[in-house]
Amino acid sequence: MKDVIMPKFGFTMEEGTVVRWLKKAGDAVIQGEPLVEVTTDKINMEVEAPATGTLADVRAAEGEVVPVTQVIALILGPGERAPERAAPAPVTHSVQKPSAAAAAPATGGAATPVAQA
Repeated sequence: MKDVIMPKFGFTMEEGTVVRWLKKAGDAVIQGEPLVEVTTDKINMEVEAPATGTLADVRAAEGEVVPVTQVIALILGPGERAPERAAPAPVTHSVQKPSAAAAAPATGGAATPVAQA
């Protein structure tokens, strides 16, 4: 199994947009053949297949903006199956109440430095 990642075309590139998949999931691909068109604010490029096999688990849809080095698809070898992806964890918003000690104002006067003799 080989990851297809959003490549970093330039030093300052942080993300790219998937313009068009040239192959679809289930298609046979050959290493070096154009797989997907990607655009940035400066260039349009074709990303080549990093391995020979079957395109699977396409994770970035056309029009989606993807950070560099993120996996956008998998290429499977003969007899390989894509791993099951876990469902995203639900987002929980918890509000922590300050403890009584943190919420209570300090009592007494202002602290002053101790004079040394």
